[in-house]
Amino acid sequence: MVAVTRQLPGLSIIDDFNIRTEPRGLFGRFFLRAEQLLADEGLFVRAVGLEELVRINEANSDSWKPIIFNFDHRVFPAGKDDVFACVAYDRDGEALMTAGLRYYDMTGSNVHAEMTSLRVFFGEDAPRYTDEYAFELTAPRAHDMSGIMAFIGAVWVHPRARQSGMTRLMSKCTRYHAMSQRNFDSDFGFARKELAEPQVRSSYGIEDVQPGFALKQRGETLYSGMFGWVSHAHAMRTLEADVAAWEAASSTDDIRRYEQHPVAAPAKR
Repeated sequence: MVAVTRQLPGLSIIDDFNIRTEPRGLFGRFFLRAEQLLADEGLFVRAVGLEELVRINEANSDSWKPIIFNFDHRVFPAGKDDVFACVAYDRDGEALMTAGLRYYDMTGSNVHAEMTSLRVFFGEDAPRYTDEYAFELTAPRAHDMSGIMAFIGAVWVHPRARQSGMTRLMSKCTRYHAMSQRNFDSDFGFARKELAEPQVRSSYGIEDVQPGFALKQRGETLYSGMFGWVSHAHAMRTLEADVAAWEAASSTDDIRRYEQHPVAAPAKR
């Protein structure tokens, strides 16, 4: 493995993310606290493009499967406001965590139709790939999700960072970064089976999960698991709850404990 390093700019996370949507103040308060928590662990989050994700993926093939097609610019190019991705680097500029969201306008369609047709992964070139790949999706919720959708993927954690306790915070940073750039109706993605547990799901800010999905190549399963989603309304409630809990905490240790066992976002009234 060849370490992928980057000369980090002398920017705060606020300057690098350049918040464009409301509520700017709430996003800013979250990012400032998150930056402090991550820096205490020697991690620095930066916004990146697909090219950087692909470079990191190829350099870490021993711990990361080939990057999913819709995050590979060579397979499915993206416009400027179609993808928002983040990487957590260490003090030496080595990449330790990644995640990204890719946006789709599914007005007049739905997540089930777009995924099973492979358009989520290959765009308008999807018909070229149907002889080789198939996507099976049984989650009922996917039929009801339409509008501006965002697929969360390209999620990877370096083996030496998997015990850092920062993976949940990295997931939230990536979601809120995307939301601070462009609104969505819901995000969705692949979820591990342990996220069926409400406490674990809550710690990642995930609204709910259902079984299941399978991405296959010539009949062989490449990925399988649960289907998870987060509506914009749920994400905002979680953001508000996170910031309130952090600001009420008396110490960084209290914040860390909250991130491990957060109180679930209140239900929509």
